[in-house]
Amino acid sequence: MDETKALGFTLVETAGTYDLKPADFREQLAARGLKAVAAHFPYERLRRPAGVIAEARTLGVEYVVIPWLPQPEFDGSRRADGCRRF
Repeated sequence: MDETKALGFTLVETAGTYDLKPADFREQLAARGLKAVAAHFPYERLRRPAGVIAEARTLGVEYVVIPWLPQPEFDGSRRADGCRRF
């Protein structure tokens, strides 16, 4: 986090909390003048959205990101219609 701040960033997107509780991670960011605006969550966790929503709120993020779509549930179609079905 210190390196991120040193590069001049103030807003970040998380991809995990490095084994810290979400509240502790947010506190560490704030101590460095950083704010998370988005966070990655695995698709499987979105099957139970309440936990993801709670964690996103704790982190203070505005956006929840699904970084990739798993196979074979996603039929492989990257076209718009395939994404809508998924």
